[in-house]
Amino acid sequence: DSELRFYAVIIVLLSSIITISLTFYNGYQLDDSLRENLSQQIQDQHLVQLNLLKQEQFATTFLLIQELERVGITEPEVQKIIASHSQKNYDWQIAIRKSVFQVVSLITTTGFSSDDYELYPVFVHMFLFYLLFCGGCAGSTAGGVKLFRILLIGKTFLHEIKTGFRPALVSKIRVGSTIISDDLIRTVLAFVGIYFACIAIGALYLGLEGHSLITALTASMTSVGNFGPGFGEIGPTENFAHFSNDAKVMLAILMLLGRLEFFTLLTFLHYRFWKR
Repeated sequence: DSELRFYAVIIVLLSSIITISLTFYNGYQLDDSLRENLSQQIQDQHLVQLNLLKQEQFATTFLLIQELERVGITEPEVQKIIASHSQKNYDWQIAIRKSVFQVVSLITTTGFSSDDYELYPVFVHMFLFYLLFCGGCAGSTAGGVKLFRILLIGKTFLHEIKTGFRPALVSKIRVGSTIISDDLIRTVLAFVGIYFACIAIGALYLGLEGHSLITALTASMTSVGNFGPGFGEIGPTENFAHFSNDAKVMLAILMLLGRLEFFTLLTFLHYRFWKR
């Protein structure tokens, strides 16, 4: 099955890349001594009640710096503490476990995380960001675009490139041994177009509310795809609690649209459906 092979390749390839990255370069890992040092600084300023620790782990580095600056601890001091108390890499067994868990959780839209992947190197963020488009296989209860559609779009692009310089070529798009009809291709392209349009509208609304680009974009993406965590203010150690009520309603609608794969709900909301 072409889709299953594609699915397996993505999991193995991205898990391997992230494992290598965490083994040889993990950036800054927030360890116990760093937590103690920062906690002591907070206590010195009589702000013990400031809850920067969530389930024994800090929020994203950006939010941590933001909160510490608010209580008078400057960014250079924070970076110096992080640099002096950081581990540059994981043991390879731990790296495998953490990378596989994050990749499988995201691609299956399970929504769990066992590590703060926002502390990983930036190029690892890009691979995890791409996973927010994928989702599971066709027919599964996972969210996202679904790998069958991504595979079909890729084959359509290659087909158009081939027929572009060989206009007399007669060929059909196949997935495995199955010939794909033009109607199905149009349906898939329409679905992907609506998918990205919903992401763009959701991100625009969150941007108007003052959220950062990465937060607005990934919050919209993870809602439409039903993934769970994202980046920025909704990273793996964060949640959506700080969004306004209007934003939560909008994101809930996006979740319903993505969960029902658009056409069902959009048809239900169309006035001609009720007239008939």
